[in-house]
Amino acid sequence: MNPVNRFVRIFSAGALIGLLGLFAGCSTPLLYDQARDRQGQDAIAAAAAVDLAATVDAIDKKFKDQAALEAATLRSRNSISRGFVLRELVQEPSKSRPGVTVKERYVDVLLDKRIGELGGPLPNQTQVSELSLQAESKLRVLSQKAGTQFLTCASIEGKDKSELLRKLSPVEMFIATPVLNDALAHCQKLATASSQAPKSGLLFAIRSDIDKDQEALDKRRNSAKLLKISLEKAIADSTQGAMGETQSERIKSAAEKVQSAIKKMKELADATSSNALKEAEADLRLESLDTVLKALSSGASTLEDLTAKERRAVLVVRLIPSLVDEVGIWNFERERIRLAPLVLAKEHQRLALEGFHAETRVLERRLQIRGRILAATEAEFHSLRRARLAIEKDEQLLASPMTSLLDGNDTKKRFALYTSFTSFDVAEDRRLDANLEYLELASASADQALATSRSAAKQWQSLATNIAAVLGDYHAKGVKPADWIELLKAFGIIGIAAK
Repeated sequence: MNPVNRFVRIFSAGALIGLLGLFAGCSTPLLYDQARDRQGQDAIAAAAAVDLAATVDAIDKKFKDQAALEAATLRSRNSISRGFVLRELVQEPSKSRPGVTVKERYVDVLLDKRIGELGGPLPNQTQVSELSLQAESKLRVLSQKAGTQFLTCASIEGKDKSELLRKLSPVEMFIATPVLNDALAHCQKLATASSQAPKSGLLFAIRSDIDKDQEALDKRRNSAKLLKISLEKAIADSTQGAMGETQSERIKSAAEKVQSAIKKMKELADATSSNALKEAEADLRLESLDTVLKALSSGASTLEDLTAKERRAVLVVRLIPSLVDEVGIWNFERERIRLAPLVLAKEHQRLALEGFHAETRVLERRLQIRGRILAATEAEFHSLRRARLAIEKDEQLLASPMTSLLDGNDTKKRFALYTSFTSFDVAEDRRLDANLEYLELASASADQALATSRSAAKQWQSLATNIAAVLGDYHAKGVKPADWIELLKAFGIIGIAAK
């Protein structure tokens, strides 16, 4: 055999052995398996066919359809109830409704009873209006005496009296001081009347619920921000005293310190703080995964290639349970960390953070609904007060039978009664508005659970889809029989050519 033939054959055998070794070292199967490839494609199709988020959306739609039906029922019932009330007002007395007078049949039963349920006659808007007019009158007189224009109570309250009257001579100041004191007294009465609020009843309960919801929302927002800052500080502190000769060892040492700090945070957290801590962790993990992936895409392959900020990001990534081993063996068993697990983890954290934000939006929505309930209930309260004010000063009207007023010729009393009825009807509209908002509030409570379920469904869906894609891609690879035939033919040709 001549040297050229020997060289070609040795080269061919070496190339074949090298090719086999290359296949063995890659993360792909050496030989293509058609059955496993089919299973992988079936897994991809099965994962795509299952839409967990759509299941949650279907449940959500059923809740919304039910809420719409309840709202329609409530409107219908309100219309029937109002018709019934009007018929009762104009009917002759009976054994079941012996009350005859306007006060007995209308004021006591329909106005005062509901006003009491809402929280009593406070705040009295009529009184506030009267005191406001009186205070404005006193301020005008004071402005004339002091030679300075005072438009509001805020312009004189808490101010030095001598400073307010500085333009006056001693005699003029002596005359103007009682006027100033009188204006201050009326402003104080106005402030007292304006600040009065019921200490019981429905209005008080609604305001209390709003305060609680606002406190819970503020705590959730602030806790997430503060806990993220605490986590970042714990990470920075852990890297300062981290032990180990290599970067990987120092990151492992720092991770143990951070895990200990997180454990203490969890032990001290209540229900709200616990969710806020999870949100802070998800936010920090997402940022860190993004930082690491950007560093790897720029060409970094070892921990030594990273900046201090990027290594802190690796430390956070190492704290993710599914990536502990992946990051832990970086620089020990491979030159470059695998990207696929990092990409999967980033999507998982993004969906988790999206879920926490959805829960916060539900809390915001609940607070907005309670605000609308308060506005509607206050409007109902003031309408009832106007209905009462239209007739309460006419003692003769209150003591008269309802039917005689409606059928009588006293147009003044009948007009006052109809004016009261108009305000009462408006109050009923506002009461319906509040009840519809209560239905919306019940839907928002269900949304809290649905937001959590939807987030979990999306995370599981993403995980299943990506795993199926990885398996399908893996089993689709490998050297197929046709490839082997062509490969062997090529080597055969090379051998023939060498002869």
